[in-house]
Amino acid sequence: ATFVASRERGWLGWPDKDLESAVRKEAVDSLREFALEQGILDKADAQAQAVIEDLLKAGGVERVVFE
Repeated sequence: ATFVASRERGWLGWPDKDLESAVRKEAVDSLREFALEQGILDKADAQAQAVIEDLLKAGGVERVVFE
């Protein structure tokens, strides 16, 4: 989650209510694309599955399947 902590406008600056949302969406899309290209999301997914599997097996689950 993100938010605007501070905003300054010049004396002729009118607020554009859609600008912040559009810029935020573009930033998230760019970060997601970079993460996909670098394999970061695949690595994070594999690590998360390993942690969950370890926790479940420590709790007595014999077999864990991720789909």
